[in-house]
Amino acid sequence: MARMAATFRVSRPVARHLAALYDQAFSRAPGNQPQRLKDLLYDLGHNEWFMKSMYMGCLRHELPAFIRGIHTGESLAGAQWTAEQIEEYGQTYLRGLLDMILSDEVAKTRTKPYETLLRALDVDGYAVVDGRVVAKDAAAPLVAEQRAYLEGLYERLGLIEQALAKKHYQQSEADYVNGVPGNAISNARHFVEVVLRNTARRVSQLAPPVLSDRDIRSQKAVHSYLLSTGFLSEAEYELVRKLYGILSGKGGHPNMAKQDEARLTRHYALITCEFVLLRLDNLTAPKVLDPVRERFVCLLDQRRGSLAHPPSLPTPSA
Repeated sequence: MARMAATFRVSRPVARHLAALYDQAFSRAPGNQPQRLKDLLYDLGHNEWFMKSMYMGCLRHELPAFIRGIHTGESLAGAQWTAEQIEEYGQTYLRGLLDMILSDEVAKTRTKPYETLLRALDVDGYAVVDGRVVAKDAAAPLVAEQRAYLEGLYERLGLIEQALAKKHYQQSEADYVNGVPGNAISNARHFVEVVLRNTARRVSQLAPPVLSDRDIRSQKAVHSYLLSTGFLSEAEYELVRKLYGILSGKGGHPNMAKQDEARLTRHYALITCEFVLLRLDNLTAPKVLDPVRERFVCLLDQRRGSLAHPPSLPTPSA
C-alpha cells in the first residue's frame, strides 16, 4: 500500500460520513467535548476562524452541516477566495479533519459511524493503516472520477431508465458502506441488468428485428443477443454470463468474508458495465475504425442481407 498522496481528494460520501463521526465523537459525547475539539485543532496549527467555527458548530449541534459545507464550499463562501481556492482549501481542511478523527480514541469507540467511514474510504480505493489514510493501489485517486464518469457515460449515450440505473448504482455503494453486503451485491446485479438490457435495446435499433419486451427482460436472451450481433465476442459473452452467475449466487463464498465478497463483486460489475458502455459508445459514435467495430458493422450488413460472410478478426499478433 502506498502512503496517501497529494492527489487524495475527500469525496462527498466520505465527507458525509466524516461529518457524522465528528457529530458522534464531539457533539454527542459526554464531557466538555467542544473544548477538547478546539484544543485538538489548536495543537494541529489551525487558524482561529476555523477553530471557532468548529467549536460553535459543536456547541450548537451544527457540526455535521458545517463539515459537509466545507466540501460543497458553503462553509467557506464568505472568504475572499476564488471558487478554485475554496475547493482546494476545503479539501485541505477535510484531509486534516480526517487525519485527526482517525487517530482519536473517543471516535474509535463510536463503532458504527467509525466503521461506516472506513467502508466509505474503501469504496474510494483507500484504507486506514496506523491511523493514516493510504491508497490501496495507484488507481485509488481515480475511483471517485470513475464513479462520475460511469454515470455521465450512461446519460450521454441517451439510454433509457437513467434514474433506475443511477438508483441501483448509488444504492449498491450505500449498502456496502452501511455494512449490508448482500444488498450491495444485489443492487450491483440490478445495475448490470439495466446496463445490458438497454445496451441491447440500442443495438437492436441498429440491427433489426427489435428485441421483444419479453426477451429484453430476460438476461439470458439479452446476453445471447449481444453475442449473436457480434457486440460481444465469445470470450466476452462468457465473462458476462459468469459474472452474472456470481452476482446471482446464494450463500456467498465459504472462504471469504461477505463484506470482502461484496467489495470484489461490485468492482467486477462496475468494470464490466464500463466496458460495455464504452463499446457501445465506440460503435454508435466512432472516432476511428477498429476490428471490433468492423465485425459489428459487417454483421449488421449481413443481417440486412447485403453481405454473405463477415470478415474474420485479425489475430492479436497481426
